[in-house]
Amino acid sequence: MTTSATISGAVSSSSLSLPIGDVWRSCVELDGDERAPKAARAAVSEVCGHRFGASTVVDIQLVVSELVTNCIEHGHADLIRLCLAGVGEKVSVTVASAASLDGVPHPDAWCLPTATACSGRGLAMVGKIGSAGLRLTDSADDAWSAVTVSIEPRDA
Repeated sequence: MTTSATISGAVSSSSLSLPIGDVWRSCVELDGDERAPKAARAAVSEVCGHRFGASTVVDIQLVVSELVTNCIEHGHADLIRLCLAGVGEKVSVTVASAASLDGVPHPDAWCLPTATACSGRGLAMVGKIGSAGLRLTDSADDAWSAVTVSIEPRDA
């Protein structure tokens, strides 16, 4: 269970049922500090734990943890917005911050680095898990930048 000590704001959620399946969305704002990845994983557990199998929840947590960590390490974000949205059995993860995406390669270029490289594996991992669709949104006016990853559940 998440607390106000780990998540700066309450998780806001909504859902409804349509002929195509359940449609839902849940967003949370996180402080951009070393506790954010853990808080983001906890939010995924809270929101997705009853909707998906354990292997899919772990996939979503890996993606969220990597994207939130990148916001902090590379974008120096003070505030991060995590939104999870679903239609039926598909989930879309959006991690946004006021930090620029300068230096973040286009998703088509996300690949594994050389074996001797010290870093650079995270976005390649995100690309493999979220191969159903990746989208970068970068604003030139210091507004929010976002990375959105679509994930389809895999068999347990």
